[in-house]
Amino acid sequence: MSPAKKKAPAKKRAPVTIGSPPIPTTNQGQGFYGATGYHSARVMRSIDQTNPTKAPGVRHENASRPRLVAESRAFVRDNLLYSGLIERCIDFSIGQGFSLIAEDKTVDALWEEWYQDCEITGRYKGGKLARAIAREYFTTGEGVVLKIGDGKIQLIETEQIPDNRGSNRTGIETDRTGKPIKFYVADYVNGNLGEARQVKARDVLFICERERPSSVRGIPPAQTAFPMLHRINDVCDAEALAMQMLSRIVLKHMTDTGGNFSDSGATNGNGITVADVPYGVVFEGSLDDELVPMERNIPGKDFPATITMFARLLGLPFGLPLELVLLDWTKSNYSQMKGALVLSDRRFQEIKELFTQDFYEPLFLWKRQQWIAQGLIADTPETLAHQWITPDFPWVDPLQEAKAQEKMVDLGLTSHGAACKRIGEERPKLLETLKRETIEAVTLAQQIEQKTGVLPPWQAFAGRSAGKTEQAVMAAQGSSQTAGENKEDEDDA
Repeated sequence: MSPAKKKAPAKKRAPVTIGSPPIPTTNQGQGFYGATGYHSARVMRSIDQTNPTKAPGVRHENASRPRLVAESRAFVRDNLLYSGLIERCIDFSIGQGFSLIAEDKTVDALWEEWYQDCEITGRYKGGKLARAIAREYFTTGEGVVLKIGDGKIQLIETEQIPDNRGSNRTGIETDRTGKPIKFYVADYVNGNLGEARQVKARDVLFICERERPSSVRGIPPAQTAFPMLHRINDVCDAEALAMQMLSRIVLKHMTDTGGNFSDSGATNGNGITVADVPYGVVFEGSLDDELVPMERNIPGKDFPATITMFARLLGLPFGLPLELVLLDWTKSNYSQMKGALVLSDRRFQEIKELFTQDFYEPLFLWKRQQWIAQGLIADTPETLAHQWITPDFPWVDPLQEAKAQEKMVDLGLTSHGAACKRIGEERPKLLETLKRETIEAVTLAQQIEQKTGVLPPWQAFAGRSAGKTEQAVMAAQGSSQTAGENKEDEDDA
């Protein structure tokens, strides 16, 4: 008879932890917060139990974009830091709008005349139109302009492309490659959106920097800084409330008897009387009572540093250094600011390129075709050749920048035309202005020479400095004239 099998001992159950799981460690001694690479994904699955969605960009827009746009609108209305940041971005990227330099002067004149009054309502003229579109873009992530049949354009808000229209939840219909085909646009009727109508994509100028290739709509560019704006509001509100509370408390009542302040003019059980007067409080205490002045150390010592750090983080989405967010240059030298501004300028160059590709360029090509159809210009390469002048970035020391540009032109590293574009000037117009001013200045100098016999440097009448040669000639003429006058005086004597 075979011996009976011994019963295996029962396995001990692992203890059940109630509450947050313990922070795990790996064989490499790497803690939870130091998890990197593929290990961080394993920690996320097994410990943190989070699962970031793998949905395409359009799904994220459908879920969150309307609320983000509404929040951005609210910040513009109520938050001075955010509204100031938006206006600063408009100044640096758009300024008063881009200027067209066309090779054909007729095209130049036609564009100049049309663009000044191209908006259908007549409320946005010239540079004001470009700033309005940029304000919509920086606030909502989209700038939308409709081409109207009579050659005008209409600026609309991003909310006028409804996000929910049955099966089409983006307001924009695309083909299978993601290319927009139709836009659904609704007009405001008594403050509410009316019925949306279909507009062909070719009749819409859609300024948008999509977050992902699978995205269809744009989102507010500064949306990653929204939590920081809430924190800034919370900190400022807390400090303001603390100030209000302490402004009403002047003294602390210290007593060993436990007596409290009573109602005005009344006496409590400990015989303490408190009476209100128009500008203060009269307190009658015992020998054991003490009144200690309150120290109003408001704001807290770390408050300025906290707000400074929050403001620095607030400018990160646009590459803006703290000095440009707060317009405070007291804590930086020229070298530091130069490096920060160079990086900021690169970010705003990208935004300028976005507006060129999505707004100015298609707008110009649309009007050019209309002018050709009307017989105003010919369909030739000359009427197509053009370039755009964008606003210059505000540098710390314009004199140093001018010297740098002068050196680059002298060395042949850039052209005079490129240097003009950098300061937002059109070279043909600048040369014409310089020519006119030079002729006027030379004429004035010649008139003075006819009356006095001395030819002054004409540069003085054109706002330019005379060269060393002209200054030497002037000095020689002045010496000769003085010597002649002295000789006449000697002869008379």
